[in-house]
Amino acid sequence: MKKMIRDRSVYFLVFCLLACWIVSNNCWAADISYSPSKKSWVFSKGNVSHYKDVLRTKGYDVNSVEEIKRATKDDESTVRIKAMYLLAYQIGSESIPTIKDALNDSWPSVRCNAARLLGMLGDRSGLEVMRRDMAEFTREDWKEEEAQDEFGKLRRDIPFDLQTKDGRLLLALRAAEVLAECGDVGGYELAAKSVLDGIPLHRTVAIYVLSDISRLDEAKLKDKGCNPEAILLLVAEKETDYNVLNILIACVHNMKSESTIRILEKVQNSPHLKDEQKKKVQTGLETARKNLEKEKQGSTKNKTENKTENK
Repeated sequence: MKKMIRDRSVYFLVFCLLACWIVSNNCWAADISYSPSKKSWVFSKGNVSHYKDVLRTKGYDVNSVEEIKRATKDDESTVRIKAMYLLAYQIGSESIPTIKDALNDSWPSVRCNAARLLGMLGDRSGLEVMRRDMAEFTREDWKEEEAQDEFGKLRRDIPFDLQTKDGRLLLALRAAEVLAECGDVGGYELAAKSVLDGIPLHRTVAIYVLSDISRLDEAKLKDKGCNPEAILLLVAEKETDYNVLNILIACVHNMKSESTIRILEKVQNSPHLKDEQKKKVQTGLETARKNLEKEKQGSTKNKTENKTENK
């Protein structure tokens, strides 16, 4: 009986965390729908203000670079993460050495955010850590007892996400997302599987991963045996969850225009779309078609100019 209560408590906490994560990512998706850059989101005025508020609450002077660096060693993982983002915002590439130190943090979420920030700053040193984490969090021999103490209670020194299989898979997908943002297809297979078989949150993150990978050079994708567009077309056809469809509609705007059009045309036929989503799809299709026409005109113009120069 006690075990059942404990298990239900864990699942409830997981559900709450996942729900919060979905809400935050819906806001993210709305903000970057027509922009391929995530820098504009993480360094937006609102987020920078939030980072400062978190550090001030803990007593740090947000006007001092040294104080912000000190906050990256705080005992709370959320504070360490906010401090890294604020530091990168304040001093740019000069923050790289401090952020690199966070790649050795004991908490996966801190390592993941450190690797993402480094990638934004042009440093790829966090990618190997993400590959390692992705492999670690998806290993089959993980024992649930590893997160429990001698009395069967959840250990406080173990990050919550590591205490459940769903949580570990989420961490693996977030590592795959960082890899994809940096042009690495290492998380393709995990995302392709999760986007069709996972819980809604896993499917959501997998869409981010696949949409980022789809922007890579076609020759590279073919060489690696990756076809993210084909997977996302299946998602457009089979997905039933409102939130996941929202993320799909938002993410495809960051893909190549032709891919965006094909996927949105498939989504348009989904019986699970709500009225507001149908409007988003229609607007997205109109925008993508205009962009494609501009791309074709630009390509024709370049060819004409090249022919003239060659003559």
